[in-house]
Amino acid sequence: MKNGPFDLYRMRADGSRLRRITSGKGFERYPRWSPDGKRIAYVSDRTKPGAATAYEVYVLGTALRRITQDRFIDDQLSWSPNGAKLAFVSNRGGKFGIWVMNANGTGKRLLTSDGAVPAWSPDGNTLAFVRTSGRTDAIWLMDADGGNQRRLTVPPQLGSDYARDSMPEWSPDGETLAFVRHYRGRTDIWVTGPDGATRRLTKDAGAHTWPAWSPDGRRIAYVHALAKRQGIFVMTADGAGAKRVAGGAVAAAGVDLLHD
Repeated sequence: MKNGPFDLYRMRADGSRLRRITSGKGFERYPRWSPDGKRIAYVSDRTKPGAATAYEVYVLGTALRRITQDRFIDDQLSWSPNGAKLAFVSNRGGKFGIWVMNANGTGKRLLTSDGAVPAWSPDGNTLAFVRTSGRTDAIWLMDADGGNQRRLTVPPQLGSDYARDSMPEWSPDGETLAFVRHYRGRTDIWVTGPDGATRRLTKDAGAHTWPAWSPDGRRIAYVHALAKRQGIFVMTADGAGAKRVAGGAVAAAGVDLLHD
């Protein structure tokens, strides 16, 4: 995404061959590659730019298709591993919760009424998501049908300062979750395993958001913002060797790496 019409762009993982793939006056965000790499799902208000209720789900493949068409706000997408379904956040139930639908927009079903930012596990059995409790946000897990909900991370607190965990992203092998933690003035990318033990990856100045794993699990792309500069960086999965590969106002759009 760049300043102006807030369009979506694609590029190679090294930052080369940058090109725009959408155009128009709307705000387009949250791009997500389908598992087969042939489609991109995203959210846009292109039918009525600037109107909160205009945010709908689109899928771009050989042609552009509008998947949801109603008065509700739809956002924060995640493909099922087989590409047959999309998990998404919507207020169609009266308040924002996590829903699932077929990739053509049919069969919408509520999974949980108090969750956000879903992320489907590579084996298709589990969804990670964010749940707010009091003054903090934690990463939770639930089965793909919405059952067996359990908390994964326990955000720390110091006095009146509460940590907030968000933006979970599964590693390709399903053994690790990258996520963003905002705490004590810092916004960093962390990782956690099935036992909930956490480890911080980013330690330099600035805000680090929108982690996205490479297909081989060896690298993580993310958005780094410092002062008035922000861009897309890539680091190794252990947090080393951070390298800037693209600039621009990308934070609101997110980052997603194509998994072949």
